Amino acid sequence: MKAEQSEPASRAYAFGPFLLVVQRQLLLRGDDSVRIGSHALGMLVLLVERAGEVVTKRELMERVWSRTDVEESILKVNMSALRRALGD
Repeated sequence: MKAEQSEPASRAYAFGPFLLVVQRQLLLRGDDSVRIGSHALGMLVLLVERAGEVVTKRELMERVWSRTDVEESILKVNMSALRRALGD
């Protein structure tokens, strides 16, 4: 998934049919808003920001659940939700 960053101040990323607007916590597919939970969205932001790099489970968990001790299964659930939201 290659992401292109638009104007830096807006922190918006375009990839495939999607537009991710970080400050608004908004994921669009064309003109339609994609329903996605805040944790899955946090994971997506990190993955898009680090496109082309390996992101470890630990990095994902520290970024998305920085103030909470969670089980690895929560990461799996949110990754599944993210995959469903993005489709193929």
